[in-house]
Parts: sequence; structure tokens; C-alpha cells
Amino acid sequence: MKKLSIISASVLLVLTLAIAGVYTSCTPDPCKDVVCNNDGTCVDGTCSCATGYEGTDCSTLSRAKVIGVWDVANNSCAGSGGWQVTIGAGSGDLDLTLANFSHLTCLGAGITVNATMTGENTFDIPSQTLCSGNITISGSGTFNSATSMTITYTYNAMGFGAGTCSEDYN
Repeated sequence: MKKLSIISASVLLVLTLAIAGVYTSCTPDPCKDVVCNNDGTCVDGTCSCATGYEGTDCSTLSRAKVIGVWDVANNSCAGSGGWQVTIGAGSGDLDLTLANFSHLTCLGAGITVNATMTGENTFDIPSQTLCSGNITISGSGTFNSATSMTITYTYNAMGFGAGTCSEDYN
């Protein structure tokens, strides 16, 4: 009787494992047909994009939506705007250039700073020295929408002073 009980328990265990294996193999993989570009990864059937990319398949560069000419609406250091900054593509997929940046000039010309995308709507301006060492600048920015941007930065311009400014663009 004891042998029959052990045999029955063994058969029941084998059947349970077989059914579990069949059930597991029938569960569809939600990422099976999903292609995520540019180092994106599929999570439960949806692409999770690497920094600098967006879209359903991660094929859109985040910076693409911000490249162009932006009007300065307000500058906390220099008052109302009246000038424009041109955002261009830098050398890498995450890189930007901001030409004619802020109210700062070098030998009468606007300065160009480099920036790096850190998310779909954010970027950093790493510390950089410009104008033969006469200006240092660093900061960050946020694209609030397709038509609005805010940049906060710290500068030190020899002979003109230092400060932290915030600029609104549209």
C-alpha cells in the first residue's frame, strides 16, 4: 500500500510538472516581435529607450525636436530677451551646440557652448572654458514643450563678473 502511495505521488508530480511546462511554453512572449533600435530594450512589449532616443521603437533622436532657432523671452541676468540662440546637432547623437548663447560675447561675437542630452527633454551644459580662457560656463536645460525651453547656467566672464542666470525661450 505504501508503494502504491509513493507511485501515485510520483505520477502526480510528473503530471504536474508536464502541465506546468506546457502552460509556460504556451504563454506568448510580449517582446517576440518588438524591435527596439539604438540600444533600447523591450519590457512587456514596449520599448524602453536609451538616453537620447524616443518613439515607439527608439528610432527618433530626442534632440531632433529642439534643433532650430529659439527666441530669448527673458533672461534673469540681462532682462527681456531680444536675441536668438541657434541649437544645432553636435558630433555625437546626444550632442548639441548652442550658438549665440545668452548675453555673453567674445570679441564682439556671440559664443557657442556645447551641451549633451540627458533625457528626452533635458540636457547638461558641461563646464567649459571659452574665449581664450576669459569665460567659463556650465548649466542645464529643460524643453518644456516643442515651443518652450528654460536654461539655467553659471558663468564667470573675466572683467564682467560672474553669476547664475535663467533664460526662458520660445
